[in-house]
Amino acid sequence: MRKFFFVINLLASFITVFAQMQQGYVKTKGRLGNDGQAIAGVRLSGATVRLIGKTVVSQASGVFSFELSNEKYVILDIPKNDS
Repeated sequence: MRKFFFVINLLASFITVFAQMQQGYVKTKGRLGNDGQAIAGVRLSGATVRLIGKTVVSQASGVFSFELSNEKYVILDIPKNDS
């Protein structure tokens, strides 16, 4: 019975480790065209995402991810690398 609880606790600890990643993507703002149709934003590669205490750069598809700690996090700003 102790082995069973040990295995369950071990599996639960792996699940919580993998669940603590925050993911998102960076894109330009969408807009309306002259005909009233929505023009979607474009994902930005290489954008710098500044967090409190760390910095993350978005991948080629605009996707970024970072580990969550037990503390609160705030995204400070997301400037493009060319500006």
